[in-house]
This record gives sequence, C-alpha cells and structure tokens, in this order.
Amino acid sequence: ALSKTSEEGMVLALKALGNAAHPSSVKTLLKFLPGYTAGAEKLPTRVQGAAVQAFRLLATRDPHS
Repeated sequence: ALSKTSEEGMVLALKALGNAAHPSSVKTLLKFLPGYTAGAEKLPTRVQGAAVQAFRLLATRDPHS
C-alpha cells in the first residue's frame, strides 16, 4: 500500500506536469491511467484523477495537437 506522503507526492508531481503542459509528458501521464498500464488500477483514485486533470490542462494549453 502507498503511504499518504507518497500519494501526495504523486498528486503534486502530476499537477506539475499538467501545469507545464509539455507534450513530452503524455507518455509519463499514461502510466497513471488504468487501461494503458497494467498496474495503474491499483493506484489510489486521487492519483488517477490527478493524471486525468493533467491531461485536461495539457489539452487546454495546446488544443491543436
């Protein structure tokens, strides 16, 4: 099981990736989504949600790619 600080660290890192909105972060973000990576369904829902939110931020910053 993940510790609370580990979960918070992952959420913080995912938020930073979303805020940076760099296209190269897509591969990293996919690792946190179930259906794309084998172990991602075991991650806390909060972490998965942060990954989805990071994708949303990435799409609003660069909508044409």
